[in-house]
Amino acid sequence: GAVAVYTRMPDGSFSGDVMMATGSYNRLEVNGVLFFPILGEELSGKIAAGGRERDGLGENFYGDDLGSQSQRTVRGALRYKPNDSVQVYWLADWMRQRQPGPAGSMVYFQANGATEGLINPVLAPVVAADLGLQPPYDTYGPAYVKNVDDCNHCVYSNGGNRETRDWAEIWGTSLTVDWALTSDVNFKSITAYRNNDIDEARANGGTAYVHCW
Repeated sequence: GAVAVYTRMPDGSFSGDVMMATGSYNRLEVNGVLFFPILGEELSGKIAAGGRERDGLGENFYGDDLGSQSQRTVRGALRYKPNDSVQVYWLADWMRQRQPGPAGSMVYFQANGATEGLINPVLAPVVAADLGLQPPYDTYGPAYVKNVDDCNHCVYSNGGNRETRDWAEIWGTSLTVDWALTSDVNFKSITAYRNNDIDEARANGGTAYVHCW
């Protein structure tokens, strides 16, 4: 079944909470929320903000972090309650993410016609010469395969030579009017807008030759 999650709305009280967490890979996470009255219980507000930073789990060919986290969020709400029959809510939220793509490496290699007939004999020598790759990394093959049994943490690193991105900027706002016309009739109007700006790039091959095909 469906799971519905409702955040706490302003209720005219004055209160707040702050949460901080740390962990491996220099993880630092801070979240806070503040509820406050403006005109008593008639008009009240809420603001919440948070951030998360963590170093990457691995690196690519150029030593760039992979799998790191960098996120910022802000949410706000106002509640207007002129009487027991009418409630008006205005909400807004913003999230910004600027971090590399996920960490990972190639765990299996299977040669095929394209590998043996085009990539390694024609394209790989050009790439290897440009990047100064030495055998066995001068060709696209099993040398790039990594697994936990061989090197544990190194499975998060790869030989990719392309920037990976996991960027996003998302914001939205909504206005809700909840009006009890009678004991049996209720009117509810929700007007909302949301904007998503997403920029993602991945080097799934995990080798210097991923751009060859």
